[in-house]
Amino acid sequence: MNKNKENSSPVSMQYLGAYMDEVLNFHINPAKRSSSTTPDNVVYQPQLAIYSSDRNKLEGLQERIINGGAWNLNDTTLSLGKSNQHTEWYLITGNSVECFKFLRWIKPFLSFKLVQADIFDEFLSQKREVIRYVRGLPKAPNTYDNPYDRMEVEEELQLRLTRAKSELMPENSLPSLQGLAGIFDADVMLGLYKASDRPNSSLPIEFFARGEITSNRLGLLRALKRKYGGTGPTKSHDVSVTKVELPSYQWQINGYNLGRLLTDLEPYLVFRKNQARFILEFLKVRKILLSDRTFTNDPLIITQRTRILESFLEEWENINPEFSSAPERLVFEHFLPWIWKIMLAYQEQEEGESDEFAPKINYSSNLYYTRKVN
Repeated sequence: MNKNKENSSPVSMQYLGAYMDEVLNFHINPAKRSSSTTPDNVVYQPQLAIYSSDRNKLEGLQERIINGGAWNLNDTTLSLGKSNQHTEWYLITGNSVECFKFLRWIKPFLSFKLVQADIFDEFLSQKREVIRYVRGLPKAPNTYDNPYDRMEVEEELQLRLTRAKSELMPENSLPSLQGLAGIFDADVMLGLYKASDRPNSSLPIEFFARGEITSNRLGLLRALKRKYGGTGPTKSHDVSVTKVELPSYQWQINGYNLGRLLTDLEPYLVFRKNQARFILEFLKVRKILLSDRTFTNDPLIITQRTRILESFLEEWENINPEFSSAPERLVFEHFLPWIWKIMLAYQEQEEGESDEFAPKINYSSNLYYTRKVN
């Protein structure tokens, strides 16, 4: 690990520990070697992999957190059904010393995968190249006199790691907000959506925000629901290389409840900070536009309101998860002139209806709203 890594990173180690609890995977893999290595030509090698469906995230981690080292960025294609395929990206290293340095740096801040990390640490600590690195020696003696002894020990460690992956730690409460932000950044899918147009309906088009987490940590999802509401968790059929050992569950949260969650987490988010701020501004604007339902059926007001909310959906495609802070200027300010004009239209319609001497104006005319709104 780079010795300046903590100084160059804008995030806390508590956040990174929770993030790695979700995306870091430990592997002990058998590999064929020459007959001079072991009696049956097999040696066990360590492997660390950090998975994500977003390449930009891994590029950010590689630049800001790993900052060098023997890590490679690769991709794999998963089948999610007969005609649906999904690409996941992963940072990977099979270098024993690199695995050891990264593990010792992040292990004190792991929680959910701490048992797996301990087993992996035990495996690495008996590797000759790691012993040479720790002792600062050009050479190190064999850990085992008999090659069979080493094979038995490493095979047992591989079996223990496999069992640890299938055993979940009980979780009845939520971590700190920094830790929850790390989990959120790793697993959540955020989006803005428009309800399907309903034929022959006089109701306006509905716009809404949604967050969705798919995880094998059922206790965590239940704790999230207890505090923030939402629907689920329900069993998910999604396939992920990071969650193959256990069934996954899905939890969804919309609207006001999503706003509460994002308000709590936004100061600590890294990758989803831009998206969180954008959704919070969308929810503010939407609340203002729907605060007065008196003239909900006015076609011109509906048109202008829809135009504003649709602009959020159009811009959403450009708000990608990045390893950076959100821009200082908030989107909400851009829409204030439109919002106030529409609210003024509400107010003047109400005053006109209550005043018997008010001029007779056709509020549904294009001329009126051309002056009023545009």
